[in-house]
Amino acid sequence: MSTASVRTDAMPRRTKLGGPLSIRLEPEVRAALEELAKEDDRSLSAYINRALRQHIEAVRKPKPKAKG
Repeated sequence: MSTASVRTDAMPRRTKLGGPLSIRLEPEVRAALEELAKEDDRSLSAYINRALRQHIEAVRKPKPKAKG
């Protein structure tokens, strides 16, 4: 089952991306990312950028304070 999101021309585009960034990926990681990008109807670059943005937002999300 695909988890592809619906995109339309009415949805705003992200700002222009910066320059290229070269990284090395394990072959299994790259294959998984390519498969997920295809399922989401995105380029590999767009998928990685989106995944990293979501990760950054999750890491920066304020954590609830412990009681006591």
